[in-house]
Amino acid sequence: MRHACLFLLIAVPLLTASGQHAKILGATSAHKQGGASTEQSISESPPSRWIPPGDRKVTDDAGNVYTISVVEESLTYRPEPGADEQTIVAEAGSVLFKFGPTGAPVWTRTWGNDPGSPWGFCPPLNVVADSACDVYVAGYFDGSADFGPDDENKLAVGSRGWYDAYLCKFSSAGDLLWARTWGGPQWDDCTRIALDSLGNVYALGSFGGRVDFDPGPGTETRESPSRWGDSVNHAYLSKFNSDGEFLWVRNWGGNEWTSMVTPMECAADSSGNVFAVGSFENSVDFDPDASGQLRTSKGMGDAFLIAFGPDGVFKWVRTFGAEGEDGAAAIELDSAGHVYLAGNFEHSVEFLASFSASGIALASGDSDIFLLKLDYDGRARSVHTWGGASRDLVHEMGIDPEGNLCVVGSYRNAVDFDVGGGIEAKYDWVDFLSVFRPNGTFLEGYTWE
Repeated sequence: MRHACLFLLIAVPLLTASGQHAKILGATSAHKQGGASTEQSISESPPSRWIPPGDRKVTDDAGNVYTISVVEESLTYRPEPGADEQTIVAEAGSVLFKFGPTGAPVWTRTWGNDPGSPWGFCPPLNVVADSACDVYVAGYFDGSADFGPDDENKLAVGSRGWYDAYLCKFSSAGDLLWARTWGGPQWDDCTRIALDSLGNVYALGSFGGRVDFDPGPGTETRESPSRWGDSVNHAYLSKFNSDGEFLWVRNWGGNEWTSMVTPMECAADSSGNVFAVGSFENSVDFDPDASGQLRTSKGMGDAFLIAFGPDGVFKWVRTFGAEGEDGAAAIELDSAGHVYLAGNFEHSVEFLASFSASGIALASGDSDIFLLKLDYDGRARSVHTWGGASRDLVHEMGIDPEGNLCVVGSYRNAVDFDVGGGIEAKYDWVDFLSVFRPNGTFLEGYTWE
């Protein structure tokens, strides 16, 4: 029997092992001194207010924490350090945990492969919570999946192809409010969810072939081209209201099997404008409805930022990259009308020139990190880059209550986080947190192993 173990540390919204040692990289604690660096060690992890929620954990307005995991037959976990182990039994499915503000377990919910199906898989990929403390989970499944809460309330759905996408909504009490699925003959998924202040839900993912994106009685079909018997990968963005009613879908992609588009994250503002980021390779049409926004990558992959209005109308797209592999991994919106992108780039990328400005960034190693600030019209305001001699990666990004921008990622070897104000040397993979003020200046940094 396959048996998974999960250790949950709720106090700090990053999974860290007991006894780990964090280091602060702020100007007063780590800086250059005659070419060398000094460090101030601290015995605690970064403040939780500076840790973005991540794709598998979210905190609601009441301080409750929700986290998701895959279950392959059974899963054993500790709800908090020192607590007794608990075991969940499920059939190749998903589990959603709720913990109170103090870390005490509240409830768990499972869903996934129907025991009557000989095969299947149903991993959760993203979780978000709304202002009413209801929670949404998205992912993909194959075979026959049962989203119902118990044997008396089954909600079994069969996938239409290799994998189909799903989106579920649970109340704060753990009741399943609704579940929606969509897909076609190929691999279809839902990797990210975003919410706006009006209660609408946005689903971002990939699909291939012919897909009806309306889970209800209506029909809203999109089709990606087929080449040599296989479908070309396309990205999509769907909108639902809070009751799970389908509103619209937009898709973008290329016409050749060598044209790849990888959507990574989306975000919506208070007016319902929605933005998505990711990477693409070769030629991609970002507005297939009008066929007038064709972009061709300069190398193995370029980054993209695409914007839609509340009604799904295409507004604009921005792309940038060079001869290497570049891409945007995270996006955040602030209350002042700015869009922030974080991602990775190789070689020399002309970031701001791609947005009718000027400025070239040269990667220090295999892959460096960028943080780009734009307004809602797609005009670039500033760009910050950092990295070392090896590969540096972005995982998540968030904004703290003071409006500071928080970027979480990993790096190897030596990295200058503050462009002239603090080097942390490591020779194995290390996680980092970089914090920037709203004006873009470096504020603080942490690393932990």
